[in-house]
Amino acid sequence: MKRLFFLVPDLKETSNIAHELEEIGVNNHNIHICGGLPEDLEDEHLHRANLLQTTHLGKALKRGPLIGLGFFALIVALFLIVLPANVTITAFGYIAMLIFGVVIGVWTSGLIGIGVKNGVVEKYEKYVEDGHYIMMIDIPPEREKELKRIVFDHHPGARMAEEVLH
Repeated sequence: MKRLFFLVPDLKETSNIAHELEEIGVNNHNIHICGGLPEDLEDEHLHRANLLQTTHLGKALKRGPLIGLGFFALIVALFLIVLPANVTITAFGYIAMLIFGVVIGVWTSGLIGIGVKNGVVEKYEKYVEDGHYIMMIDIPPEREKELKRIVFDHHPGARMAEEVLH
């Protein structure tokens, strides 16, 4: 899936775009809105962007298990260095350390991911504070041109957000 970011000046146009996209087969759960009051979005049957869309939480959670494996390796190495030679670690001990390492990795990376805003959301934060909206639309890459054409042909007030890479 590819995420497209559109800047839209008001709620009415945001709602119109979302409903047009639904009519052409875009699942409404793939349309996320950043901005406005939650009640207003709910009244228009729009999905408010959550932490997964507005932060790096999703990316961080994917990296968490790898970080946890590294932490597990560090714990095992430390135990092998510190423990006397006649003390052995059972299979259950290794499994417990693995689980502990992965949980710690996911937890710490999740905390970091929540603290880092999505680049586009961060760049256009002032735009949203001024009462405008960011639409995040997840679509298959092959539908990108079609979707852009429909949005720009019917909604001249909408424009693409410049993607920000970190």
